[in-house]
Amino acid sequence: MIAEASTSAILIPAVKNGLAATILPYSAAHEEIHDGTIAMRRFDFEFFREIFICHTNNSMRNDAVDCVMDECEKTAASLIAKNAWKYTRLL
Repeated sequence: MIAEASTSAILIPAVKNGLAATILPYSAAHEEIHDGTIAMRRFDFEFFREIFICHTNNSMRNDAVDCVMDECEKTAASLIAKNAWKYTRLL
């Protein structure tokens, strides 16, 4: 490895210009995959990545925080159910 970056705004142009290869979630590169500017290669095995909704654990938490957390969970579940987040599933 010569360099490391952690943002698709840097990684995707580097891949397009033949400077790099990267591992990204499908959602980060779907436009470039579909317009043919980069190629996707699926692995024969499954990657696993946990994501979390984080919140304060103190007395400042309120109904608004709970509402936002609930909406994030519902939106994620809906996007997965509609296959908008391809190759993603809830555990």
